[in-house]
Amino acid sequence: MAPDPDDAPSRLDLACEPSSIRNARRHTQDVLERWAVPTEVLDDALLIVSELATNAVRHTVPPSPPAVQGGGQPNRQRYSLALWTTDSRLYIAVLDQNPAPPMLREAPAYAETGRGLWLVSTLTAGRWGYERTPEGPGKQVWAALELPAPVATTCPQPVDPPGSDAKATCRTPHQPRPHAGVVST
Repeated sequence: MAPDPDDAPSRLDLACEPSSIRNARRHTQDVLERWAVPTEVLDDALLIVSELATNAVRHTVPPSPPAVQGGGQPNRQRYSLALWTTDSRLYIAVLDQNPAPPMLREAPAYAETGRGLWLVSTLTAGRWGYERTPEGPGKQVWAALELPAPVATTCPQPVDPPGSDAKATCRTPHQPRPHAGVVST
């Protein structure tokens, strides 16, 4: 069972646009390096973040008709990246506004896309899942990587990625509470 990402010591809110994937990776690398996560786990985490963020950007449907916020700005779709650890695992979660479940499928050899969740499943030894968000349309897709030893998840100074409207937050870590209804292996 994956803990609740609202309890995560690291969370980054991003606009659903292709440039945000780079910001999600950069944030992940910065946080995991500060937590002294081993390089082999960090490399796998970066690939997982890329795949889950790409899916969020690619599959989140824009509002129809385009909504406008109070200041006249378009109401863009957003997604969030959350990172946290337990004694033995690093959790990565992406929360988006698309209620459709992720589909693990086998892509034909000639396909240029469709292998992302297969990679996530392989890297995590099947420890990934999803659940719908209780507060509205959308879902949380999470993945868990084994840690060879516990890491200190000190809260790094949150840094908003330059040139974007991403917003980083950081909380003092505490024991996350389990989230009901999560598929876990």
